[in-house]
Amino acid sequence: MFFGLTTRTDAAALAYAVLEGVAFSLVDGHAALEAAGTRLAWLAATGESVADVCTPLGAAERIEPDAALAARLAPRSARYRRLYRNNCNDFG
Repeated sequence: MFFGLTTRTDAAALAYAVLEGVAFSLVDGHAALEAAGTRLAWLAATGESVADVCTPLGAAERIEPDAALAARLAPRSARYRRLYRNNCNDFG
């Protein structure tokens, strides 16, 4: 669901909105898993060994969260959660 579209909304704004929605959904999912105390769910689901599942992947670089950007996006994230909560039953 797109919210706040106007005649000035262009393809770039729509693409950004989709990416932002996906990111906010991932944040909400992660928070829900943490709140439920979920730990190492992959092990429980697959029965694989800790060594096989918990082996760190190599990374070319680590990107730290941008605190200023997170602060700017916080009101948008709160609006996303409010809109989702108020409309999720309409979209099944």
